[in-house]
Amino acid sequence: MSMEIRPIADADWPGLWPIIEAVTRAGETYTYPLDMTEAQARTMWTPTAPGRTLVAVEDGRTFVLLVADDN
Repeated sequence: MSMEIRPIADADWPGLWPIIEAVTRAGETYTYPLDMTEAQARTMWTPTAPGRTLVAVEDGRTFVLLVADDN
């Protein structure tokens, strides 16, 4: 088993949004608005350069690893 760490791809988002949405709506971890839309979340979690989002892929599962803003 090996884990690949790479920049997020457009194809990753549909699998990640349900997880981000559930965590956001629960309101127990992040201080994001409980009614945050998918578009708002995608903008926040996939910033433009110099920001970046990395994902880890293992056994066909994709996980968000890091959102970094190099500003």
